[in-house]
Amino acid sequence: MLEKLNLERWYRMFVYLGAILFLPSAFFALQRDNVSLLAANLMLWGAGFFFFGMGEWINHPPNRESRGGNSFFGPGIARVPHPGGLLLDAVGIVLLALGMWLTAVSVWRGLPGLFQ
Repeated sequence: MLEKLNLERWYRMFVYLGAILFLPSAFFALQRDNVSLLAANLMLWGAGFFFFGMGEWINHPPNRESRGGNSFFGPGIARVPHPGGLLLDAVGIVLLALGMWLTAVSVWRGLPGLFQ
């Protein structure tokens, strides 16, 4: 089953990582009456990775694979910016930044002895 995931491209790994982070945290949040801060943060991180990965997947169309040059990671796919892909990239970056900020705030408030 894992060999069918096709993790050859970095942006596909972001999509799968986002799904792996988002789905369990959403399930955990549904099991509780009050959404825990950790579950909410993981949902933001997962959604951010997922949207950013999907945006880059759109921006790297497979029909341009032969035109890509070699990069540090091997043969590349030419990146062709698409408005939908750029929008998903922006949404993913905003969600990741919000998740990072909320995680930092929750760590800061959760460990008062270290920061006072």
